[in-house]
Order: sequence, then C-alpha cells, then structure tokens
Amino acid sequence: MSQPEIQRQVRQQRGDIEAQYQLVERVDGKVGAVDLKVEQVDGKVDGLDTKVEHLDNNLYAVDLKVEQVDGKVDGLDTKVGTLDLKVERVDSRVDTLNTTVQQVDSRVDGLTTT
Repeated sequence: MSQPEIQRQVRQQRGDIEAQYQLVERVDGKVGAVDLKVEQVDGKVDGLDTKVEHLDNNLYAVDLKVEQVDGKVDGLDTKVGTLDLKVERVDSRVDTLNTTVQQVDSRVDGLTTT
C-alpha cells in the first residue's frame, strides 16, 4: 500500500469514527429524552395508583355499608312478613265477626218481624 492510500484510509476511518461518535451522541440525546418521558409517565402512574387505591378504599367502605343496609332490609322483610301474617289473621277475624254480626242481625230482624 502506498503512503497516499494509507493516509486516505486513515482519513476515511477518522471520518467513520467521527460519524459514529455523532451517531452515539444523537442516540444518547434520544435516550435522555426517552428517560425523561419515562420518568413523567412513571409519575403519572404513581398518581393514578394513589387514586385507584383511594377509590378502592371508598368502594370497600361503600360495600360494607351496602351489606349493612342489606342486613337491615332482610330484617325489615322478616318484620313485614310477620305483620302480613298478623293482618291476615285480623282480616280473618273481621270476616268472622262480620258473618256473626250478620247472623245476629238476621235473628234480630226475625225477632222484630214476628
């Protein structure tokens, strides 16, 4: 190889090395920008995690209240069922009393017409 050819190859290799350094610097800049965006997204995810945890706690509290209300509704349903049975018994007694009153009324009518 001749001296000019060697010098040309050295210049070319230096140029290639310089281009690779520039490429590495650009990649490094892009990696830095991506790191910044990842940090921002990570901060947003942390904020959302906190909100989700807060919502989960609220939902748990609401679920407990719903269970309490459900228990109270079951208790009221039992009481209403008991009252319904009592009303049916009273209604039956009233029907019996009406029948008895009608019979007595008929007898009284029979006594006053004879």
